[in-house]
Amino acid sequence: MKGRMPIGAAVVITSLALLFVGLRFCSSQDVNYICFEAEDVTSIEQPMRIAKTEKGETEKVSGNAFIEIPWLKKEKDEPIGRATYKINISQSGVYYVWVRTYWIHGCGNSVAVAVDDGRPMVITDNTYNKWHWPRSTVQVKLTPGEHTFHLIGTEMGIKVDQIYLTTDRGYVPTGVRTPNYKVNPKTEESKSK
Repeated sequence: MKGRMPIGAAVVITSLALLFVGLRFCSSQDVNYICFEAEDVTSIEQPMRIAKTEKGETEKVSGNAFIEIPWLKKEKDEPIGRATYKINISQSGVYYVWVRTYWIHGCGNSVAVAVDDGRPMVITDNTYNKWHWPRSTVQVKLTPGEHTFHLIGTEMGIKVDQIYLTTDRGYVPTGVRTPNYKVNPKTEESKSK
């Protein structure tokens, strides 16, 4: 019997392994996500704007551009911009919304998102002076088809690099993600002009 595993232990280990493989297989089929560049807008309202990375910037920005709301003097209750994206969802489900942001300080550390005619939901945290994905509690139920995603300015001095929607509640994006969705795909004909 030396070197042999008891039958009961082998059954438990085999059952756990099969359960793990089954869970991985089932959950991988159910997870859907889209990641796109914040600057790939359908439309944008001032003072929100598309900005390019500047020479010497040390932090990596996906696509070398981002959306920002610069520091401006504004009147009370004056809107501070909105970016709109037309996106197509292939799989229905509850999607968790993440935005890759850069805040300078507590007077510019939030942005709101809304889908279709839904109410704006704020994403904020207290991480400053670096690109990061603030922990998000924003979730929206989406059906297959076209939806309108809104990035709404709430404070000046914010930057947004990428937007990530996933049906995986436990997923937390880190760093620059590889975009898998183009909001405004260019045709070969328009590229050659």
